[in-house]
Amino acid sequence: MGKMALVVIDAQTALVEQVYQPERLLQNIAGLLERARAAGVPVVFVQDDDVSEPGSDGWQVHPAIAPLETERRVRKKATDSFYGTDLNAFLTANGVKTLVVCGCKTDYCVDTATRRATTLGYQVIVAKDAHSTTDNGVLTAEQIIAHHNKNLHGLDNLENYSQTMPSSEIEFAAGGNAPFGAKKAGERVYIRTFEVSDAEAMTALLVKNRAFWGQFETSRSDDEYTVEYQRRNLEQMRAEWVKDRGYFFGIFLQENDRLIGDIGIHMIARGPCQSAFVGYSLDEEHNGKGYATEALRLVVDFGFHDINLHRLQADAAPENPASYRVLEKAGFQREGTERKNLLINGKWQDHLQYAIINEHWEG
Repeated sequence: MGKMALVVIDAQTALVEQVYQPERLLQNIAGLLERARAAGVPVVFVQDDDVSEPGSDGWQVHPAIAPLETERRVRKKATDSFYGTDLNAFLTANGVKTLVVCGCKTDYCVDTATRRATTLGYQVIVAKDAHSTTDNGVLTAEQIIAHHNKNLHGLDNLENYSQTMPSSEIEFAAGGNAPFGAKKAGERVYIRTFEVSDAEAMTALLVKNRAFWGQFETSRSDDEYTVEYQRRNLEQMRAEWVKDRGYFFGIFLQENDRLIGDIGIHMIARGPCQSAFVGYSLDEEHNGKGYATEALRLVVDFGFHDINLHRLQADAAPENPASYRVLEKAGFQREGTERKNLLINGKWQDHLQYAIINEHWEG
């Protein structure tokens, strides 16, 4: 995700007083401001000179969310917050990679800023309950907001991605997370962040390995073996990444870019723990060739060097020696047995517990 910034667009008194549910808008922006300031991330207020006479009371940012003296203000004369302004230069100079966008109006300046930001290389989170607009004679403001929350979620420009989420779920981080589009290459395989466009390949891999993977995995519903489900699942993986809750990758062959498995870091515990779990699955056809070990080493390197974890844990079934040999070859040490910790094929089953510590890693 990289360093974040909060961008408040055209939340000016004259405009806020016209839009749908202004009190709710101001309350949610105020909440974002409070958390952004507490996290120490940059806050930028964009003001449009066409809203009202520059310098007038109506032109000013609404007093309920007034900027601090130290916070950046950007003046614009177009719907695009980046056009003819120093916004991009300011964000670049501050190392910002992810923007949280809110303000007015949904269908003009918020929409334009979001689309432009993704083409400029930013990841964008639109606070879905912290932007508003007015009726346009065809659609109500409520319909316009709902329409844009749908359309701006999943907007994908090359490696950059936008999504919408409730303002209360947005967690500000001053710098810690890895950027979207992460890729790490080994000699024969590479791992990279899943794209929504991988849904068909992932579905095919699941269907192909349904019986093979099913021996050691918790049960899957039939829906999980559909492209539609996997599209939603891959979107959710991106959302988990933004929230620093999970980092998921496809395993691809270097020679032909074929997807042969998946691997990821999940159940992340920050604070004093700085730990997480690792899980992986490899196509049966490609088992026994060292690909899983190579991919695991890459994801461990990501966990320790890119997102600063201290400890990674993985579990393997005693009846699955191929899996725990992968862990051992990658430097994991067996710590014990977790008794009947997972329900697999209708039975509670034991698992061998493995872990690796940052200072023991030689990546």
